[in-house]
Amino acid sequence: MLAQGLAPTPAHEAPPLHMPENTALVISEETEDASGWVGAYTGLVSTTGEDVEALEMAIPTWVLELLLLNRSPQAPPLKVSFVVIPWEKKNEPVLE
Repeated sequence: MLAQGLAPTPAHEAPPLHMPENTALVISEETEDASGWVGAYTGLVSTTGEDVEALEMAIPTWVLELLLLNRSPQAPPLKVSFVVIPWEKKNEPVLE
């Protein structure tokens, strides 16, 4: 990912957020059956500098791409199938 060079999101799009050092930082992910959450990282704002390797492993790739490369994730196209059936109600006026 970093072979392209860093292009972080500009401050006017994602302004810095200053939080107290004792603020908990928790990264979790949804379980495969979507019934709950599994913790991937737990730490404090003050320890993020020491936990860079653990954070790189815990943060989803799309978040890293957004923060470091300013690249938004593309949502997969949503296909919706439907059928149009003529209205067959008798004795109703036809709108023109």
